[in-house]
Amino acid sequence: MRTHLAFFVTLSAGLAAVTAQESPRPAEKPPATTTTPTLEELARDVEAAHHPDGPVSPIEAFRCSLELRLTDRTAENAGQVGLDVAFLLWREEGRKKARPLIRYTVRTGEQPIERGRDRNGPWQLQRGAPVGLDSGQFDTDLEQCNRHTNLARQMLRFLSPGEVLRDMKDAVVTRTEFRIDRATRVPCWTIRGLSTRFPLLRSAGEDATVQLEVHVDAASHRLIGVDAAPIVDGKPVAAQGERILLEELRARDGVLVPHRLVHLFVDERGVPRPQTVASFTKLELRPELGPADFDRQR
Repeated sequence: MRTHLAFFVTLSAGLAAVTAQESPRPAEKPPATTTTPTLEELARDVEAAHHPDGPVSPIEAFRCSLELRLTDRTAENAGQVGLDVAFLLWREEGRKKARPLIRYTVRTGEQPIERGRDRNGPWQLQRGAPVGLDSGQFDTDLEQCNRHTNLARQMLRFLSPGEVLRDMKDAVVTRTEFRIDRATRVPCWTIRGLSTRFPLLRSAGEDATVQLEVHVDAASHRLIGVDAAPIVDGKPVAAQGERILLEELRARDGVLVPHRLVHLFVDERGVPRPQTVASFTKLELRPELGPADFDRQR
């Protein structure tokens, strides 16, 4: 436990060096009550805040267009690309674990790139013909495909944040002030625990246990941020941690949708550094999609 606490103390201290994010908002006054809620009570409050019209059926598919801006100042290929994405959490008959399927186009100034993940694994079109990305010859493309897949999976998880809380193990709820940037602190309920169902961008691929800190605005019960780090040999690895900020939350089809996801990656000193900003320009929830829609050869 001391190791886990030390990781998050280092992370919080490092925030002093983070560049201020766009559109800061003043800290909100805490609610009148300071009684610490249980995990289930908080999950219900978060669910009600994010589903303002009442309970909704699970969302397992979406289509979207987004602009992905690389904000890492140390990156060689900083800039912005557009993505057109179709995503389905496919529940195959006879299997307990759902599989993520994705098909997307990367819109660049050059030739568009078409990639995906179908029932047989990740693929990409090369000269008009699909090739498998898990052959060992396309490591960079495979890394990008895994990262974009996990970005879509994170988006899906944020549409049901109450379930994110319920999936956490050994969870502890505390009262905190979440520091978004140098000028903005938000009174929050912070839930710290372990999860095996939260995808990370940095270690995209197979799921592993991660240490989560989920930050819930104490006044509105909206999810505003998540700190996550992989667990290796029973300890969180600070230098592989990441922070996700949920911004521009707006209701769509009875669900509060973050139209902007800001990702920061924690460096070797424990400082979260801006990495990417994903801005969703078009979004369709629950489109009619089946596994055949993601096949590399259609």
